Amino acid sequence: VCHNIHLTFFLYILHMALAHQLKLMGCEPFSLSTISSSLAQAGTITLGFILALIIQMAWNVVSSIIGFLLIVLIIRFVVLLFQNNSYNGSQFWRQFDYVLNPVIYKIIAPFSKGRMVPYKTALLISIISLFVVKFAGSLFIFQLTRLFKMIPF
Repeated sequence: VCHNIHLTFFLYILHMALAHQLKLMGCEPFSLSTISSSLAQAGTITLGFILALIIQMAWNVVSSIIGFLLIVLIIRFVVLLFQNNSYNGSQFWRQFDYVLNPVIYKIIAPFSKGRMVPYKTALLISIISLFVVKFAGSLFIFQLTRLFKMIPF
């Protein structure tokens, strides 16, 4: 019983610390049920389990940000495909592009090597790159957490 109380207290403190950090980053906090379901699957708490849990939660935050960027970039790309004039006199799209441009050109910098790239091409390269990063990152994190969970202590 005492062991369960310590475990519950530890999980509660971990949850509160992560929730606070995620709130500072502007993300939704993870639910305690996510942590407890992972614990139920693991059976025991080890250092590897805790490390795997932290890595999974950190990747969930990064993956959510990538997913949000993908949605925004895809919306902009679709709008550009269906409009002859990309701005069509709209101040909204100018502001939208003003916010997206630094992100897009940061993503395509390794591919463009300092050359100017048309905006549609830059959007497409960014979308494909983010899809690849999200997919490859998910596979990598899955394998990494699997390895961490094998740590016996």
